[in-house]
Amino acid sequence: MSLAALEAPDLIEPLVGYRQWRLHDDALWSPFVDFRWRRGVNTARCGVAPGHPDPPPGHDCVCGIHAWYRPCPRFGYATPDFIGGVVALWGAIELHPTGVRAQHAAVVALALPLSHTPKRRRVIGVAASLEVETVPARHLTDVAAHHGCPVTPELVPTAG
Repeated sequence: MSLAALEAPDLIEPLVGYRQWRLHDDALWSPFVDFRWRRGVNTARCGVAPGHPDPPPGHDCVCGIHAWYRPCPRFGYATPDFIGGVVALWGAIELHPTGVRAQHAAVVALALPLSHTPKRRRVIGVAASLEVETVPARHLTDVAAHHGCPVTPELVPTAG
């Protein structure tokens, strides 16, 4: 077999990204689609245009597991049902100006609410069931560094 016939991934280790989830029924759910996050590998599915020939994330579709390049805005931390965290991403990947869409992801850490409220207890319970750690939001980037590499600024496409 010639070397030209071999394909190597562009990145050897997973990427890391940041996202938010809804807390519902003591589980993490994607905020805008009906997708319950599980312990370990979560694989994207296309509910928008089923049947496109490529696996999610489809290039001409919006499917895939979405994540931001930087920790999420903190608007969700004051609500009873939104929580932020870190994911490791791999497989087919599409980079966009504000974030990434991936084929596979795993939750690696959840942001721990600062106050000792029922939400904090729920987050700790969900993290235990997912077997991931909880950390203050300010430490998410430190935790992310142990689970993959960030998308460097020179790889981020410009808008337009």
